[in-house]
Amino acid sequence: MPGQIHQSNQTWDRSGFLLVSLGLIVSAGLKVYTLTSDDFADLHFQLPSSLLWVSIVFEFAYATFLYSSVATAAKQLSCVLVFSVFAVISLIRWGLGYVDCGCFGMVAIHPVITGAICAVAATVALVRLYSHQGLTDAISELSELWSLHQVPIWFTVGLACVTWLATEKRIEDWGDRLINGPKPILAYVDQIGEIPINTEVFVNFQLHNRSSSDVEVVGVTTSCSCMGTRRYAGFIRPHESRQFEARLVSTTPGRFHERLLIYTDSRRQPVVAVDFFSVTMEK
Repeated sequence: MPGQIHQSNQTWDRSGFLLVSLGLIVSAGLKVYTLTSDDFADLHFQLPSSLLWVSIVFEFAYATFLYSSVATAAKQLSCVLVFSVFAVISLIRWGLGYVDCGCFGMVAIHPVITGAICAVAATVALVRLYSHQGLTDAISELSELWSLHQVPIWFTVGLACVTWLATEKRIEDWGDRLINGPKPILAYVDQIGEIPINTEVFVNFQLHNRSSSDVEVVGVTTSCSCMGTRRYAGFIRPHESRQFEARLVSTTPGRFHERLLIYTDSRRQPVVAVDFFSVTMEK
């Protein structure tokens, strides 16, 4: 009888770890799809793209860990820690006014919902940990895990660091300037005041061509329908600036951060990102 109970507990634990692993893989896969198909993924997630890529590495690695043959108590303790952190992050995003947890790519889920799910997962793992083995055994098994598996652990840490360096836009821009010098096109946005809700606001911005050849503006893409621009086509002469006008409008109060991508015929800088920051206020 005790053997049957033990076998049943093991089955439940394996099923739980499998379910959590599948959830992590789905989350990582949806992030990969969004990051590779959406030029404005960082705005839609409201998180830096480099941080999102690092989270993808972590989710795949952690899913592999939970599905491995590592001792159950170590995995339960790790679930308590990891999902407690996830729950806190979700609640912080909710407190900051975000309506999407940013966990599942284009599938928007309110941070309160994900925070509650993560809190439940952490609680279930904690209850099962104390019911069957206890915290002391779990800490001992985690210590043994560190001793026996340092190579894959450090490999995962190194992969996360390399991923961050490869996807961090500021690092890329710094390296490009170091190798090729300053980029030929600079964008300047006039100061933006508060944006009244449901009201169109027009903001001027300039593109300055500091290269020695003409640059032609050939197209534009906006991060959402809440903004646009007009009279964008044309040439910018060497060492001259050209002024453009952007239309901004928001239907919801709060932070406003949107982006225009200006496409040019410059080989060095075919895309110029122009960011607009403001606050939308009730009338």
